[in-house]
Amino acid sequence: ALPAHTVFYIPATGNTAARPYIELYWQIDPGTVQFAPDDKGLWRGKIKTVIEILHDTGLVASEKYYLQTTPASSLPAAQLQNIMDLHRYSVAPGKLHIKLSLSQDGYDKVFEYKDSVEIPAPGKIFYSQLQLLDTSYKTDLQDNMFLKNGNLQIPACINFLDDHSALMHYYTELHGTDKTPASDLPLVQFVTVSKKEYDYPMMKLTQLDTIKPGKILPVLGQFKIDVLPSGNYYLNVVLKNNKGGDMAKSSMFFQRSNTKPVAIKDTGKADSTQPLFEKVSLFDLSTTFVAKYSVAQLKAIVKMLKPVASETELPSIEAFLKRPDETYMRYFVY
Repeated sequence: ALPAHTVFYIPATGNTAARPYIELYWQIDPGTVQFAPDDKGLWRGKIKTVIEILHDTGLVASEKYYLQTTPASSLPAAQLQNIMDLHRYSVAPGKLHIKLSLSQDGYDKVFEYKDSVEIPAPGKIFYSQLQLLDTSYKTDLQDNMFLKNGNLQIPACINFLDDHSALMHYYTELHGTDKTPASDLPLVQFVTVSKKEYDYPMMKLTQLDTIKPGKILPVLGQFKIDVLPSGNYYLNVVLKNNKGGDMAKSSMFFQRSNTKPVAIKDTGKADSTQPLFEKVSLFDLSTTFVAKYSVAQLKAIVKMLKPVASETELPSIEAFLKRPDETYMRYFVY
């Protein structure tokens, strides 16, 4: 499975500050699920799911249930379906520990995911975490776990964009601009893709918008990334006042694999002593030495590499330590 999480906030009301909540979601590879026909001959998978979320102050959530896959007419059809789940939990600022366990009755193999996340206290004006989306479109549906602001928004469970990804869809929420002093207006929002966090935009990937103040403003957008070569990048969103001062900002690390980027002249002012892009070779790591390590072990190994890392590798290591990702860390260590 590919688990991920994003922190959002319930808007402030009256004297109550904005309250954080976490979206925990994961996608399961159907090829790893054991399916069986029911009494009607339809193929189903039954996945035992255990979720435990702990805060430094105590237990936030503990759930145990069976996730049933969509019935399919044949085993090949069952193995092609998209299996995904999403849950939202109200949390408090501070350290949060997440544990997810997936298994099937009658089989020994258990998938276990552990992670921790620091939940920041909300400021007066702030962004939620950035989230990459797999799909987003308008819908009339009224009851669906992926609904947001009248859109069906299915998050991407991995911040990795491969050769088949021509567009990068993103989402975040801007809070608190309704109380912006008139002397700071107008507010301008910059969304960029950069090699380093909050650095100059790469390959002209930047979007600029004047923001109309409001209590909570959804930020839904996309970049055409066929020009973006393979490498490590940051997606940044920055809100500035009319004097050019930062009012709020947020960023997220992602990786791109693009073996045939569309040619474009990059007008950014890069440091000429550093290479702009890294060559990334993708292949099956299951037969290499890194296959045996757990996510926790990979994180520890990445941390141990810091003393011997180059200046261009250190930002990647810091990004992995903030938000560990199993796939990327294996490639990085290898």
